[in-house]
Amino acid sequence: MNALGSLFFNEKREYEQAFGWFSKAAERGYTRAITNLGICFELGCGVDRDWDKALQLYQESSKKGHVQAIYNLGYLYF
Repeated sequence: MNALGSLFFNEKREYEQAFGWFSKAAERGYTRAITNLGICFELGCGVDRDWDKALQLYQESSKKGHVQAIYNLGYLYF
């Protein structure tokens, strides 16, 4: 599911579709998908921009050890 989201996000630039697939994967606890949802909220891709929600998602994923989430969290704090 996350791979489908990445395809829609990166290749097709269909952000609403990507957001939907990332959400489904995140519901199942996939940390990369949680981080990808954070990216969607941070950039406003497929959803209204919400830095507070992005921060929450990055924190959740970083607690599970996802390196990109840790980086994105630090960048958002910066």
